[in-house]
Amino acid sequence: MFRKKEEIRSYSATTVGSFFDDLTNGDAMTIPGVFSAVTMISNAVASATMENSPLGREPQPNMSLYSWMNTIVKNILLHGNAFVMIDRNKVFKLLDPTKVTM
Repeated sequence: MFRKKEEIRSYSATTVGSFFDDLTNGDAMTIPGVFSAVTMISNAVASATMENSPLGREPQPNMSLYSWMNTIVKNILLHGNAFVMIDRNKVFKLLDPTKVTM
């Protein structure tokens, strides 16, 4: 009657049908908490004033400094790094961090 029963525990953490164990970097943004945190941090960094910035107003054609910085911060938060290629004409081009090999 008072024997110890073996307790078996398991976890299931699901959001919208996906398990945390199976998530990739792209899927992480489907989690509302991750999406909110990444968006809040990237917007805060991108909106900070950059006085005397060497980047100028448009570091990349058809992309404002705000959008450019926002994308860099998101890449750092989600992929751990951000990569930019600099042309001879000082034109900056964002690279996909998942396709850069070292």
